[in-house]
Amino acid sequence: MVSLIDTDVMIDVSRRNAGAVSAYPVVHLDAAVGQLAYDLLKRYAGSHGLRTFDSLIAATAMLRGFELISRNRKHFAAIDGLQFRSPHY
Repeated sequence: MVSLIDTDVMIDVSRRNAGAVSAYPVVHLDAAVGQLAYDLLKRYAGSHGLRTFDSLIAATAMLRGFELISRNRKHFAAIDGLQFRSPHY
């Protein structure tokens, strides 16, 4: 399974090894990601505090079939259809 790493995990990685961040590929956004992100915001912003950038991350993971790795359980764990895992460190 391919994983999408949330920015909070990338910050952790960069603090331990500055060169690690550039080792990950960049995923580009498109209109489908934008639409799903908007739909997720409407559904989860009030109940779980989901914000714009997190909705874009979740939508990208969902549409690309990626597992999302993040420490941000509050915003991501309840999203239906999102494969979510919190890192074990």
